[in-house]
Amino acid sequence: MTQVIVVCEGQTEERFVKEVLARSLWVEDLYLYPRLIPTSPTSKGGSLSGQRVIGFLRDLLRQRWKAQVTTFFDLYRLPSDFPGAREVEPGPPAGAPGGTPLMEAPPMRTSPSSGSR
Repeated sequence: MTQVIVVCEGQTEERFVKEVLARSLWVEDLYLYPRLIPTSPTSKGGSLSGQRVIGFLRDLLRQRWKAQVTTFFDLYRLPSDFPGAREVEPGPPAGAPGGTPLMEAPPMRTSPSSGSR
């Protein structure tokens, strides 16, 4: 069993991890645990600065130093001084001509006994 903490920017990303990714990956023995990074005092959104993320990750890894951690951030309006932001090349949206193809969902796994006869 592999456990991964997914640090999320907002409620939309957190919900996507819980309702889509985690449900799809548990069959592969991969368990995702989303953690919402505070972006404002009211947790209603706000600026995601590099310093805020580094501080959050530092505190998280002090508590769970053996944890596997990844991030899930919306790149829209990401500050240009955010670590690694300059390496991201803007391009057409996913699914648009010349853009990244949309990902297709893998076929659902079924148990051998659930097939029709």
